[in-house]
Amino acid sequence: TVSVLNCSHLVGWGACAVRCTMRPQPPPPRRGDGSGRAMTRKRAEREALKRPATGEWTHSTVKLLDEARQTKQASMILRDQNAMTKKLVDREVVDTFNQVNDELRKKVNITAKLRARLEKQMQQTTAEIAALLQARGRVKHMLEERVKPLKVAQARLSQRKRRPSVEQINDHADRTLQNEAAELQQSVSSLQHLVNGAAEVLSKLEHSRSMIEQDLYDKSESLRLDRACLEVSGGKRRKADETSPAFGANPKPGNTSQTDRWQRSTNQLLTEAGELEHLSMRLRQEVAKALNSLSTSHHQALGVVNDALRSKVKQTKALHTQLENNLRAVCAEIDDLYQNKELIERTLAAKQAPLDVVKKRLELRRQRPDREAIRDGVEDALQQELTTLKTSMDSLRSKLVRIDKEAHQLEKLRRALEKDLVNKGSALQHDKRALAIDLNAINDTGSIRGSERSAMSMSARSGQVSLPSIRSVGLSGGSSAYMSGSRTHR
Repeated sequence: TVSVLNCSHLVGWGACAVRCTMRPQPPPPRRGDGSGRAMTRKRAEREALKRPATGEWTHSTVKLLDEARQTKQASMILRDQNAMTKKLVDREVVDTFNQVNDELRKKVNITAKLRARLEKQMQQTTAEIAALLQARGRVKHMLEERVKPLKVAQARLSQRKRRPSVEQINDHADRTLQNEAAELQQSVSSLQHLVNGAAEVLSKLEHSRSMIEQDLYDKSESLRLDRACLEVSGGKRRKADETSPAFGANPKPGNTSQTDRWQRSTNQLLTEAGELEHLSMRLRQEVAKALNSLSTSHHQALGVVNDALRSKVKQTKALHTQLENNLRAVCAEIDDLYQNKELIERTLAAKQAPLDVVKKRLELRRQRPDREAIRDGVEDALQQELTTLKTSMDSLRSKLVRIDKEAHQLEKLRRALEKDLVNKGSALQHDKRALAIDLNAINDTGSIRGSERSAMSMSARSGQVSLPSIRSVGLSGGSSAYMSGSRTHR
């Protein structure tokens, strides 16, 4: 490479010299022409100035030789480095091969231990799932025996919540039902909590078992492949060249971060499976304790609740009767008011004719001539009569306003009584329905049987029909006068 480079430089300079020597010469001057000789001389001087001097030509050659020598030294150094690199690479290949075999053996041992732990945990998890399933079945059986009385109490509370909003008070019957439901719920909630907890733990155990099973399959496959890799290499170590400059150098450590994460993932899976196993064991202990403490022959007595509901029905009936009486009295008072209003309106109508006569007389007397238009005794009498009629009619109109205001208040009271009467009737029917709900009225699904529902619906319909008849009786005493008074007022 150096020789070719030098030759190229030399050839370049030779070509330059040839180009310099092969330049065309100017034509010889013609004889007898002095101006031509002068031009030739000047051109020659310019050409001489363009040619390099001897010192510059020598300096360029020396510079070229120095560059060639430096390039040769760099090439020798590169050749020595290549030889050294080859020896290092050979040594590193041998060390890497031995390191791979050592890592494979180590990985095989770790994988075999992890697989053994996974197999053991798989057996324990399967046995724990079977035991927890049996415990959950026993809890479900006990829960089914305690749900029906609770459904009765909840159905009664739900029935009473259908009462009108003004009737939904925290009375003795409501408190008794709530206490009964709370006592039943206390015995049922613990069992339901155990069932839900068992279902959750079973789900987690099933998921953990599937994860262990998948990890066990992966570990077995990985162990088979790693052993196959060891069999391919024969399991022997290669010997490195001891004369190599790199002999005795430490091999590069492998990537332990991924190995640690791989091992930690399996250890974490085993740890979580062990925690779930302990959680399942504690849950089975709670199930055994609950089954021993609760009696399987428990039946909640309904006598206290029934007595409270009967007392509530009796009180509501009494209030319903009082409302009917008050409603009749209010309707009679409204009838009297509208009769008085009708009498006053007739009186006003009777006074309107005299008033018109007085106004007409005054209007006619205003048409008298100016000399006759004096305030005489007739004029004074007509004015007095007009004032008296207006005063009496204004008094009657004020009485009509007071009657309308009083009638409005009584109408408002009547509507409130009617509304309260309807609410009391609705509450009475819902309390009767709640009283009719018992263990025989609840089916296995916790809802009311069809026959019981139809009987309660018929009772409710009969109760709803009786309310309008009560209202008609309350208004019968003055219904005609009330309607006539309304028409006259309008």
